[in-house]
Amino acid sequence: MGTEDAILELLSALENPIRIKAVVGFDGYIDQIKKVVQKREGKHFEPFPSIATFAERLAFAAGKSAQFELVSQALKLGGNAPIMANSLGRLGFATTCVGTLGSPAIHPAFSNLPAQLISLGPPAETIALEFGDGKLILSDVKAFEDLGWEKVKEVIGVDRLEDLFLENQLLALVGWSNLPLANDLLQGILTHIMPKCAGGNQQFFFDLADPTAKPPDHIRALVQTIGAFSKFGQVTLGVNENEAIYLYQTYFPGQSLPDDLQLLGVDLFRELNLHQLVIHPLDRALLITEDGAIEQLGKVVEQPKIQTGAGDNLNAGYCLGICLGVSDRACLVAGIANSGAYVSLGHSPDTRALAQYLRTWLKSC
Repeated sequence: MGTEDAILELLSALENPIRIKAVVGFDGYIDQIKKVVQKREGKHFEPFPSIATFAERLAFAAGKSAQFELVSQALKLGGNAPIMANSLGRLGFATTCVGTLGSPAIHPAFSNLPAQLISLGPPAETIALEFGDGKLILSDVKAFEDLGWEKVKEVIGVDRLEDLFLENQLLALVGWSNLPLANDLLQGILTHIMPKCAGGNQQFFFDLADPTAKPPDHIRALVQTIGAFSKFGQVTLGVNENEAIYLYQTYFPGQSLPDDLQLLGVDLFRELNLHQLVIHPLDRALLITEDGAIEQLGKVVEQPKIQTGAGDNLNAGYCLGICLGVSDRACLVAGIANSGAYVSLGHSPDTRALAQYLRTWLKSC
């Protein structure tokens, strides 16, 4: 199946109303999106065009110190769980978002999130510095220090957690590298919740977030725990290119990286207890399963309005494809299109906007 057929398959599936229930957890941030000023003349400024040019200026400041002006672009909800829940809700999922969304009341940044909200405490804070070739995310994650099984059990209750895991077709459990007690929380769910949900055949989607600050043993234990969910449903792990490389270095220490990202993904998949591994570089997405690997090129967005959250929107689009039951390539197309529409519009698309993006993509094939 080629790209055109996959787009047509997805457009056909989107003609019917989406009646899918999803729960997403467990983080939550307030994101401040900023540009870093390279040059300024009066009210006009030019931001650093790339991380590389900013890095050069930083290197020049070594031993001398420097000051950089930041220009605020937006203050918005953040975190893998809220951004993904927002996208799923916009796409028509009946979504519940569980995370650090505010205490004692929900923070106003989350007030328009199209989901039922369950807060576990105050949100973490992030400053996202956006450049033309990527972003630098600076996070204060003190809010997650006690976010383990005991805290979640205390706030939500075991009975309600059981209902959430039984009643929802999609269980998107994301952002794990940022949670100090991630393995404890997942082990608690595995031990106390999942045995009572056996036979539910849910779709599990996991996203690590950036694991590079964590020691290899921690990441291997976390991924092993994620794989343990495979006996309760289909497990998909989504990672970006840098995360895939770090995982490869974790599982194959001292070995040279394969020249091809697809080969890297296949080698990595063989080490993990997963049903699907999705890797999404900036320009494409790859899916690796027991049947092999497929690669889907994306549609370049020349002037993105936003970058922070693009991966979470790709994950949401991919999960849409899984839940609609479309082909593997159409799932990749759904992810890429949902992310592309997000960075083009500056916000998560609904199904109508997603369909329009797909039609535009189809014309360019």
